[in-house]
Amino acid sequence: MNSKESVYAWHLSLRVDRPVEGCTMRPHAYMYGKKLDEREANLPSHSKRFPNPPPLHEFSYRWYRGPKVEPCAFEGCPRRTSFSPHDWSQFALGGTGCGLQCVSNRSSLYKATFCNSNCFVQAWKTQFTVPQPQSKWEGPGGAFTPHKRTLSSTMSSDVGSNDDETDLRSVGSAVSGASSSGGNGPPGTPRGIIVRAGGGDYNGGIEEEEWTEISNDQIFIPGPADIGRKLKVEAVAYSQDTGE
Repeated sequence: MNSKESVYAWHLSLRVDRPVEGCTMRPHAYMYGKKLDEREANLPSHSKRFPNPPPLHEFSYRWYRGPKVEPCAFEGCPRRTSFSPHDWSQFALGGTGCGLQCVSNRSSLYKATFCNSNCFVQAWKTQFTVPQPQSKWEGPGGAFTPHKRTLSSTMSSDVGSNDDETDLRSVGSAVSGASSSGGNGPPGTPRGIIVRAGGGDYNGGIEEEEWTEISNDQIFIPGPADIGRKLKVEAVAYSQDTGE
């Protein structure tokens, strides 16, 4: 849309409630105009909104059921704490479809799954080292003393699970347990591997289960078949005058 001062484009904003079994989900969709003027890039976003209402339009919706997903182990994860459509949608837009799993058997987060790196980093601040039982050997006179493992035995038995301070690496580091040990997982995860959100091993980003269309209605009520699975909604705006 052209005006005397600037060029505007229409955008669609879509928010959705947190899915709860048996509760109606109604998308929150609306249209708004935005300036396409790069010279005003530093101005606040609200100053770029088109003041006039959009042309007459209507929305069409498509609901999809996705693969199974493990719940995030971080207690402060927005998926567990927020029921706000704005917070929920904002978090979903920032998702990557992958998760992180801690594979350090000396950590209290061992085998815990997280929906993204932010939740993993925040939860890692609260983790603690789990004491490991030490083997004993019979010394002189029949007395049992704690067995001190040699450096070679420690390295061979604890590769990928040693949580010493010098071995801990944060997300985004140049070298990780996966890369330093010759694994196939992408680098940058502290003593962990990247896995699918469904809990399977990392397979190069290929989803084993596809998204299935389940409804074309505006509202959707999750049922037992949706428990533990991802849900996705798509919205398209059509002009009532032209149908485009």
